[in-house]
This record gives sequence, C-alpha cells and structure tokens, in this order.
Amino acid sequence: MIEYPEFCIDFDYGPNERTNGFDAWRLYNYACEFPEKHQKYTDLKIVEAELNQYAQIKKIKKIDNSSSDLYFLEHNQQPL
Repeated sequence: MIEYPEFCIDFDYGPNERTNGFDAWRLYNYACEFPEKHQKYTDLKIVEAELNQYAQIKKIKKIDNSSSDLYFLEHNQQPL
C-alpha cells in the first residue's frame, strides 16, 4: 500500500510480478477515497456485481492456472 496525505493506493503483485490486476476490494477502497467522483462504487456489492458482468462478457478475466484472485483486462479490449 502507498499512502499519501490525501489518499492511499492498495495494490498486489499478480503472476509474473504483474501490477495491472485489480479486484473488487481494491476498487471499492479507491472509490471510498474519492466518493465525490465514484459514489456508485462505494457499495462493495455493486463493484462485485459489475466485475462479474464484465467477466461474463469477457472484458476482464482471471489468469488461468494461477492462485491470484486478481482480474486483468482482456487483450484487444477497450478500457472500461
């Protein structure tokens, strides 16, 4: 975790030391740091539901054969 006076950034290394993964908890925490910008995502259940939707339409995925619970953007996808 990196802590600044105004906010903090929580991250975790994924497989092969990847740093571009994300999960519901980290996105939720980030939204709670900036509720004026991300009010909708200050509800963890909404974050989880939307991540599940993106996974179903294959915009994001978890890496196969990995112990990581992080999601990653699918290749050749536009940013969310």
